[in-house]
Amino acid sequence: MFLLLLACTSAPSGTGPPSWGLQYASVSPGDDGAWRGHSVWTFYEEGWSQEPSADWHLCSLLQTLEGVPDPAIAGCPDCQDKVRVTVRNLETDCEPDWVEDASFTAPTAMAVGPADPDMADRAPHPDSMGWYQAFGDEELAFQGHATSEDAELGREGPDGWAPEAWYTLWPSFAWSL
Repeated sequence: MFLLLLACTSAPSGTGPPSWGLQYASVSPGDDGAWRGHSVWTFYEEGWSQEPSADWHLCSLLQTLEGVPDPAIAGCPDCQDKVRVTVRNLETDCEPDWVEDASFTAPTAMAVGPADPDMADRAPHPDSMGWYQAFGDEELAFQGHATSEDAELGREGPDGWAPEAWYTLWPSFAWSL
């Protein structure tokens, strides 16, 4: 007699609520040190943690991001560019109550600097830098890797962090919601 055990996961429902969020951004520093760009939150159902695929995708939230230079921001002493940020929701295909949480617009500071050596295996490109974020009065904490969009497209781009260049801020982990 054979006993067959199958591990089953539920199929994506497409109705939520979201259990996981990934935060990406595309930013450009100006000559004056100010940042401009956008941030995108992508939300997934619970099953995504066991089977990361687009099948679990629910919706996304697009935000504008503006940063003003402030070298006095606490944390990341080796960061070369620290900004106070303002984040505003711009557009979403999510249910309104899923994105009303103030934490999605709560980042108060961001920075670029050395990548966390413990996360080197998650860098999307060999020349990636680290990006950091703070909420409220917290110190900056590592969030992921910053990569020149030119490098991602196989074009020659700037060395390091350069004014008027565009960078993708890749997450190194997902947020449990």
